[in-house]
Amino acid sequence: MEYPIKRVNNDKSLRCLIENYQITILNPCRRGKKLLVLDIDHTLSDHTTSEDPMRPYLHEFLSVTYAKYDIIIWSASSGRSFTTCKPLHLIWAKFPEFYDPRNTIMVDDMEKNFKMNPQNGLTIKAFWKHNYANDEELCKLAQYLLAISELDDLSSLDHKCWEKYLTKSA
Repeated sequence: MEYPIKRVNNDKSLRCLIENYQITILNPCRRGKKLLVLDIDHTLSDHTTSEDPMRPYLHEFLSVTYAKYDIIIWSASSGRSFTTCKPLHLIWAKFPEFYDPRNTIMVDDMEKNFKMNPQNGLTIKAFWKHNYANDEELCKLAQYLLAISELDDLSSLDHKCWEKYLTKSA
């Protein structure tokens, strides 16, 4: 059953979405870990090219962040009908003993995907294959995520200024 997010504008619709949405779990949730929700298209890869579409440093980024964060890959173009935003309440409701607004951060190249949870969103520069040689966005992002991983409440941070935080802490 598919629910276009445009219809999820009240608690009843969101509850229905939560009850019916299926999440495929590849690794079990780890108690005490924060949650990192990642987009695919132009965040982790350039889907417009078939020639090595992965963003530079992707494997290193995932390895480093997995030490502190459980990772969910959630793409708006994954065949689901989430084309307007990604409601994190869905994850929090499915795994309340592990995740909540305080320990969750979502990374995407499109700010509109944080519409329902702006305090948990972090926007990075979109990745395009033609910028491959100069792209170090995931290296910088990994530094930021590791720097904030011990904080109690990630939702209290202004993630719009994440790059400025790196220069302050350097």
